[in-house]
Order: sequence, then structure tokens, then C-alpha cells
Amino acid sequence: GSSRVARCPSRDSASGVAESDKRKKKRKKKKRKSSEEGETSTREKPNTYSKNISSNNEHKIINRNAKQKIKEPSSAEEEARKSFSNFTLEEMDDHAQNIDIGSQRKVSQRPQRVGMLAGPSLTPGKAKSKKRRAFALASSSDVREWALSKIRAAQFRMLNEKLYTTASDDAVESLKSDPQAFQAYHEGFERQVSKWPVNPVDVIIDSLRSMPKSTVIADLGCGEAKIAQELTKNKVHSFDIVALNEHVTVCDMSKLPLPSQTVDVAVFCLSLMGTNLNMFVLEANRILKKGGILKIAEVKSRFSTTEGFAKTMKKFGFELAHLDESNKMFVLLDFKKARSTTAHTHLPMLKLMPCLYKKR
Repeated sequence: GSSRVARCPSRDSASGVAESDKRKKKRKKKKRKSSEEGETSTREKPNTYSKNISSNNEHKIINRNAKQKIKEPSSAEEEARKSFSNFTLEEMDDHAQNIDIGSQRKVSQRPQRVGMLAGPSLTPGKAKSKKRRAFALASSSDVREWALSKIRAAQFRMLNEKLYTTASDDAVESLKSDPQAFQAYHEGFERQVSKWPVNPVDVIIDSLRSMPKSTVIADLGCGEAKIAQELTKNKVHSFDIVALNEHVTVCDMSKLPLPSQTVDVAVFCLSLMGTNLNMFVLEANRILKKGGILKIAEVKSRFSTTEGFAKTMKKFGFELAHLDESNKMFVLLDFKKARSTTAHTHLPMLKLMPCLYKKR
């Protein structure tokens, strides 16, 4: 123990006090520095937080302004909105006469981008913005034409339902006061049939061409009287509830202005409409000669079964001569008049399903 103490160097008391003071000063300096650093760090933290808040607020303001810019209507949208505000349903008939629905002409010379399909790579958000830009590029005349087409389609559905679900005399009276409504119905009907692969009236016309020139034909529910316009060598009586041209005679199909047994062929081409079909068929029986032909073309969905319909027609004095179900959209039936029949209590009710169009 004494040897170890002897090896330690002896230290002067004054110098030892000085060194201890130096160490104390150093420790104080370190403490002061650490405390200052802590204060500066605490001071800096709220500043960075406030900077983050201010930057976030700036981003929100920028995004809000961007959204407001998107929502701001373009001049084309303003023009379209003004045209809609001035447009009323009363104008529909005037414009319906001037606009050719079936034509493929362009209404505007500007690019037609309304309703353009978005690419598969676009996200829903991008697709919406693309449609919004496309609408902004559309002219007011394009938007007006689109609105008129929607109104005409709705009017056609309404009139079509009315013609199928009311008696023929009621339909005649209602359309007599509003002939332009029938024009709108006919245009809508033509648009629907034009989508079919084959028009049934063309098939009927082809079958009638081979008949003698002396054949007298009655086109019941003729529309624009296409049979009369095509078969100019034959005598063709064209009847409908409104006259679309000079070939058409206006009448109720249940009260035809023809003498009995004076017609060789009677035609119902997509025209067995209304709730009094019995009266239509009985009138056809009355005007047809014995052995005359009744041609019926109707939408397939209207028949529960064609066999059941043919069996019911037997009660009205008609025998099924030919049935053609080869067409996708419609059925063609040829009946031969076997005997004359008048209305009596034992006659069954002739029914077909109404052909109603859904809203799209």
C-alpha cells in the first residue's frame, strides 16, 4: 500500500485548486451551451409548425381556387344554358318539323365531342373531366338538338302507349285535335323499325308484286302508304287515323268506308293496335271477298303463341294459309277468308300483348 502511494506524484495544493476551478468552469460552460441549444430548439419548433400550417393553408387555397376555376361555366355552357332557359315544350312541334331525325347530317360544323367515350386507360376522375371539357366544346345548337331528340323520344313512348291501350275511336278523336302528335309518333315508329334487319312492309310488298294487276288491296293502318306508292299498277286503298300524305284516307279501322266483299287482299302491318281488335278483324272480314287474303305482320313478343292466335282467328272466319317466323323481330301470317262473320256474343276476345318501349 505504501509503495503504491509512493508512486503517485505529489500535487501541490494551489495547483490542484486551480485545476478543479477550471473543470468547474468547463462544466458550467457545457451546461450553459446545452441549455442554450435546448432553448433554441424549443424556439425553432413552433416556427416550423407554423410554417407547415401556413404551407398547408396555401395548398388548400390553391386547390379551392382550382376547383372554382373548373366550376366556372365557359361561354359555350352559358350560351347553352340561356338557350335552354328560353326553350319550352310548345316550341317542340315547330322544331320537330324542321329537323330531319333520320338524316346523318351534322348540325354544327364544330367538332362533335358530346358523349365521346373515354379511353380504357383513363381513371373515372379523368373521364369525368374529359366529358366536362367535351360538353364545353359542344355548341348550343348541338345541345338543343340533343334535348329535342330526348323530348321526341318521350313523346313517341307516350303516344305509342296510348294507341295500344285505348279504343280506336278515342285515338281518332285525340289525334284529330293534334295532327302533329301523330307526325311525331310516325317519325318515332320509323326510327324504331329502321333498326330492324328487315322492314315487314317490304316483305309484304314483295309478296304482292306477283299478284295480278286487277288485285284490289286495302292497307289498314298504312302510315305513309308505302304499299300504294310502290304498287302503282294495283288499286290500293290506304287508311289511317291521320293522313300523312295525299294517298291516305282518314278513318277509324273499325269503320272502313268500303262496300262489303270488294277487296282481294287486306293488310295489317304492325297496325293491330288498340283495345277493340275484334272490330278491326270483323271489318277486314266484311270488306274481303270470299277466299280473299288477310296479311298480318306483328312483333313476335306480342304473341303468347302463334298457334293460339290462329285458332282464335278461326272463330272470325279465317283459316291460316301461311306462317313465317323466320324473321328475328316479327311474324308474318296469311289468313284465307273461309266464311263471312259478324259480331255476336260467342266470339272470343282477340288479344295481343301491347308493344311498349322502355325509357333508355
